[in-house]
Amino acid sequence: MLAGCQVGICGVGLLGGSVAARLSSRGMTVRGWDPDPEVLDFARERGFLAEGTDSPEALAQASDLLVLAAPLGRLGEAGRLLAAGSGKALKGVFDVGSSKVAVGRELAALWGDRYAGLHPLAGREGGTVRRASADLFEGCLCALVPFPDTAREVRDLGRELGEALGARVQEMGPAEHDALAAWGSHLPLLAASALALAAEEGRREHPDLPPLAAGGYRDGTRMAESPPWLLADLWETNGVELRRALDRYIVVLEAFRDLAPQDVWAWAERAREARRRTMGEIPGRWRA
Repeated sequence: MLAGCQVGICGVGLLGGSVAARLSSRGMTVRGWDPDPEVLDFARERGFLAEGTDSPEALAQASDLLVLAAPLGRLGEAGRLLAAGSGKALKGVFDVGSSKVAVGRELAALWGDRYAGLHPLAGREGGTVRRASADLFEGCLCALVPFPDTAREVRDLGRELGEALGARVQEMGPAEHDALAAWGSHLPLLAASALALAAEEGRREHPDLPPLAAGGYRDGTRMAESPPWLLADLWETNGVELRRALDRYIVVLEAFRDLAPQDVWAWAERAREARRRTMGEIPGRWRA
């Protein structure tokens, strides 16, 4: 179904740029729009885009498949601008935002049976097109999130699009997606940010801390390098599920604080096994 599609990418950052890079590398014609002309220049120079357009409306007119990759809090606005410019029947409209219930409801109202959510679960520090690459989604899980009116052929197209990105596609509903993403993606971002802020308090007390901030600190705070709007948008669009996960996380931290020394070994062993289960090293639902 992707064969011959004229693909439009609205928002050419890390995710949009990587989608464009991957599809262009497969010989597809990809156009893009971004509010920053320098982003479009860079994407064209790198071969991610065949061309940029002057506006979202022009992008919609030149495309028969749209991928909305604007910041999460701007997806509704981007959808309205694209809908205003679309003058032909589209094969499909997909957004790659990391929460779906609230944003998807708005986009589904605009695009009806042509819309489905698509969330490739991959990222990289920096969050800009300069960090984009054609292999960003290779081997990751991509959530395909249809809404009640999504047409069967749009679901099939979304699955094909996810697989073209190199991902493993799993279909799920919007509420299920947001609950799972709160635990597997959104809470880790919040925790990384909190760890960075807590360690900053430690640095003020101990100015020589930076040379001792080793791999554990680096890995544990990596997601704190995400663009600040991301956590703010997640708090707004998936706050109920994120608060639920945060409440449970606080309970676990408080339980650890109160452990007797002889109980720490068993607690750490359970944590190690829990990580292996969630990562799929102990077989579960998401891996064969």
